[in-house]
Amino acid sequence: MAKWRKAVSWMAVAIMTVGALSGCYLLPQEEEVLEPPLLTPVEVEYQTVTVELGTIESVITAQGMIVPAKRFDLYYTYEGGRVASFPAEYGAQVKEGDVLIELETEDLKFEMEKMEIQYERQKAAYDKAMKSGSSTTRQNAQWDWDLFMLDYNRIQEQLERATITSPIDGQVIYLAAVDVGDEVTTYSTLVTVADVSKLYVGVTGDSAMDFTTGMEVEVNYNKETYTGVVVQTPRDTPDKINSASAETTTFIEIQNMPEGIFKLGNEVTVRLVEARRENTIVLSRNLVSSYNGRNYVKVLEDGLKVERDVEIGMSNSTQYEILSGLEVGDLVIK
Repeated sequence: MAKWRKAVSWMAVAIMTVGALSGCYLLPQEEEVLEPPLLTPVEVEYQTVTVELGTIESVITAQGMIVPAKRFDLYYTYEGGRVASFPAEYGAQVKEGDVLIELETEDLKFEMEKMEIQYERQKAAYDKAMKSGSSTTRQNAQWDWDLFMLDYNRIQEQLERATITSPIDGQVIYLAAVDVGDEVTTYSTLVTVADVSKLYVGVTGDSAMDFTTGMEVEVNYNKETYTGVVVQTPRDTPDKINSASAETTTFIEIQNMPEGIFKLGNEVTVRLVEARRENTIVLSRNLVSSYNGRNYVKVLEDGLKVERDVEIGMSNSTQYEILSGLEVGDLVIK
């Protein structure tokens, strides 16, 4: 019995020893605590513009066209008719008095032949009455003669007006789409004759009122720039002329116009520099923000974006002049 108790005791001691030795395997193993990662701030890269001195201009731009110094639109004013001949040719050089278009006048010529015969008869009766008739006879003879001459002159004038001739030495720059035998009406331009020995730039429409006689302008054509001087504007039209019918074109003379460069109808660009500032700070308009009457820009200072108020001077469609708030060398953020 004693031996059995001793054996049990040894077994208990052995079990306790084994349990003590294996305890570290039965409990969960502690994990090593890691250091938190260091957060590196992301560097912001700004696109900037360096403030520099420059030039800003206030410019009026208009489209113009090369036009003749003189032009005459020719048409019938008394009455129209059927075209008998149309000798005018587009682009042809003509002399003053050259026939450009004629209407049929057979009926008028017949009437004129009768009037020529009546003329001799009326003239003889008039002369006789004026020499030997009484005062009443002479008065009646005068009235008869005056009435006859009204008809005579009217037919003669109709014959003359049936033919349109060139009023100047020049060039035909327009012809209506009319053929022999067509009917034409009054006040419809049939031929235009121009003096092309001297050419101007013509600016029409609202832009014509932007100019003043004597102004110096730039004329741009085919990538070349020429100097022009305003020689006439709509303001030069006499006050007595109805504004609805007054000339609405500004004419510009190109100084020292080279021969053979400009032709009628060429389109050109006219630039009038109203004001110019040089050696001043100039910024693109899209770099300046405005809010509630405040004008400001964003500048880069010591790597930080900072708003800075600015004072605006002259401006145009793409630029601002900066009077204060910026200095040469500042970096303005786009």
